Amino acid sequence: MQVLHANTTHGHDLLPLEIGGFCPVEVTRSGAIVPADRALGLLRHDGRNYGFASAANATAFAKDPQGVLQAVTRLARDHAHLIELLQLQAAFAAAGLGDGEGGAAAAPVRCDGGTQTEVHPMESNVVEGYEWNEWELRRKALKLANLRQKTTHSTQTHNSNFRRTNETQVYLPK
Repeated sequence: MQVLHANTTHGHDLLPLEIGGFCPVEVTRSGAIVPADRALGLLRHDGRNYGFASAANATAFAKDPQGVLQAVTRLARDHAHLIELLQLQAAFAAAGLGDGEGGAAAAPVRCDGGTQTEVHPMESNVVEGYEWNEWELRRKALKLANLRQKTTHSTQTHNSNFRRTNETQVYLPK
């Protein structure tokens, strides 16, 4: 276990932190995601840097680093949304929990895609004879009712023209 302080370590602010830059002890103790305070110093364990929210959390981690890291992994296994937040993908891939075959998990396949809604969709159930205007419907109904009351008439032919009386009625003056 190595302690890295800001005044003794060159590039202290640029060192990458594990567990997404959050305090691993707070994650296991209360489930709270508390950012690490770099001013307190960092602990290097197995070549990885860990930051803590308080000095008490740093001493608790120094007593049992493997136990704390296993507790974080168990918590992330129970709450899957923490895996990406705490950047634990490598831990799960190394444990063989990624792809069921015991090997490392393959990187997720990502691709760009898009959909677009049609601006003016063509309706397939358009009825040409549909009338929505109530007054037009009433007018058509009255026209049909009027036709039913009328009797049909015969057409004039040349022979029927001669049978017609061509007289006119004249009123003579008194």
